[in-house]
Amino acid sequence: MDANPAAVRVEHVTIGYGTVPVLLDCSVTIGAGQMVGIIGPNGAGKTTLIKVLLGILEPDLGRVLIAGHAPGKHVGHIAYVPQRSQVDWDFPITVGEVVRMGRYGRHPFWRQLHASDEQAAAEALQLVDMSDYTHRQVGMLSGGQQQRVFLARALAQGAEILLLDEPLAGVDVRTEESIIGILRRVRDSGRTLLVVHHDLSTAAAYFDRLLLLKQRVIAYGPPATVLQRDLLEEVYGGRVAALIASLSQEPSATPSPVGDEDA
Repeated sequence: MDANPAAVRVEHVTIGYGTVPVLLDCSVTIGAGQMVGIIGPNGAGKTTLIKVLLGILEPDLGRVLIAGHAPGKHVGHIAYVPQRSQVDWDFPITVGEVVRMGRYGRHPFWRQLHASDEQAAAEALQLVDMSDYTHRQVGMLSGGQQQRVFLARALAQGAEILLLDEPLAGVDVRTEESIIGILRRVRDSGRTLLVVHHDLSTAAAYFDRLLLLKQRVIAYGPPATVLQRDLLEEVYGGRVAALIASLSQEPSATPSPVGDEDA
């Protein structure tokens, strides 16, 4: 094992559903303390990659290492923030209870949370500016507030690596900027964030590095080296002219989506 393993290492990963490959010979190494945007069109394999990193899906070929360990082999290394559409917001649970759920994996199921767990949950809520909503039913919150709560749950878990699936989907521009500010504070604390993102017009401004995916890893690096015409044309095909036009403009009040959640 490396003395200082990368936060995430993907080595020649291939995985398919039936006979159809979704990821094909994908390799990338992501260093610690970075905020990485995962971009690509609908069906590119973005969500599948997240599932492989979480250990939900097993690669047909290749391997994944999370902080030097196989996925699921070391509790606490990685946390997941799902899309809002994947959550039952009618379930009767408070903000504080959701965030404390991030601590459950640290204890046997029959033991109560400790004072240190309560403190970790409170600190996570404070970091995302949601302390005043601790006793509010989570379904009563706005979309942006709900995203903050699930981010707080991931932070309370104490994970070094956070995976976020479309955290900016369906929120207004002001909320989007607020969430990005929080994610940057999380990154500055030394954590690594991998964020599935759908809007190329903001990708360069939001992320330290970009992972451009279309079944294969097409490019990985600083935004300026990834958002190149030839690479975008390879990935987005006939839509590249519109994409390049959007990249040449300042972000507007209405984001320009270029891909939805994928397989």
